[in-house]
Amino acid sequence: MRSIRVNEKYEESFNEAIKPFIEYVKKHNDVILGVRDNELHFYVSGGRFFKIKYYSKLNKFEADFDENYFKSSEKEKPSKLKKLLEKGKSDNLDEWLDILDELKEKVERYQNAELGNDTVKAEKIIQQKIMHELNNNNTNYYAYDIEYQLQGLNDYIYRANHKDKIKTDKGEFRTKTLGRADIMVIGKPDEKGRITIYLVEVKHGTGAFGGVSKSDLTFGSGIAGHIKNNIAIINTLRNDKSGIYESAYRKDKFKKENEYLINVRERLQNEIKAIMKFYQDNDLIKNSNFKDIDYDKITLKTGASSAELVFFLADYENKSQTFEKYLGIYNYDYDSDFSVKKLLKNDKNLIDLYFAKPDDMFNFKYIKTNKTYKDSNFDLNFDNYKETKKEDFR
Repeated sequence: MRSIRVNEKYEESFNEAIKPFIEYVKKHNDVILGVRDNELHFYVSGGRFFKIKYYSKLNKFEADFDENYFKSSEKEKPSKLKKLLEKGKSDNLDEWLDILDELKEKVERYQNAELGNDTVKAEKIIQQKIMHELNNNNTNYYAYDIEYQLQGLNDYIYRANHKDKIKTDKGEFRTKTLGRADIMVIGKPDEKGRITIYLVEVKHGTGAFGGVSKSDLTFGSGIAGHIKNNIAIINTLRNDKSGIYESAYRKDKFKKENEYLINVRERLQNEIKAIMKFYQDNDLIKNSNFKDIDYDKITLKTGASSAELVFFLADYENKSQTFEKYLGIYNYDYDSDFSVKKLLKNDKNLIDLYFAKPDDMFNFKYIKTNKTYKDSNFDLNFDNYKETKKEDFR
């Protein structure tokens, strides 16, 4: 589960060790801190420039950095970083603190295609700008995580297919992880402490709608893939009476029910509580609507208002490939291999989606904007976004 777990006897030394890094985040308005499973991830322009892993039983730290950022330009690698990497994964946090500025600067340049690479990471940059806008202003929403994957559910397709690959006459294809989200957002709690979760997907330009080739049966990171892979999670969250998911993958590894039965609503609630309490304890919450909440008492709303899938369509031009036509809704007869209507209803020969049927479809929201990764001040009132209706897919 995404949380930082510290033994009480080590709490003081843990807080002392991470304090300089928390202060670094506070000092740098362009840095996002992400909480993982006993890890802290530091992002700039949507790229992770530093990671701290904590071993709670040993009260030890391990710092690391992704060398892939320098694949296209090895000469840009800071000399201090080379020395640290030669030692392996260092537990000397002070040494890493000294080079954070350099790491941050290099990754930011990489994300903007200024480090020998030729592709701007537009969607990643927008992700962080959206988080910044929500969290640094007094909005009714808070982005509590980025690059999200619900732990324990990445084998949902494994259960559906009884294996992690699909065999077809075109070959064998590995299934994709279910339930990924670019940004995880919560709405301001109501008077009873109930919240809505928004799984936000960022798409930059109409070229990002497809995201896969025709032969790739996973449907990847495009519109169709995100809808298909989020149907199970959204519907499970909206049904509070049947929120138990049996993990086939974990069942192969563990024998006790409490180790392979996952309550999706409970898991998400607990992660939100743990992450938001960590931010709160470390004075990282700037949005006044989320500062003084008792996160131990928050719960998910039930029914359709418990969870929403939201598409943020940046650099959008209203050409022939409109979002609505691509989806195959509103009576459009759009000839697209990735029309969601075709995937979920008509084209059974292309792939059997198992759990993703037309009757399983949920309403979801979207906004179309001409703004790009270079802009900011987006319209982020998710409750006012346009909404597709389940019946539009019939």
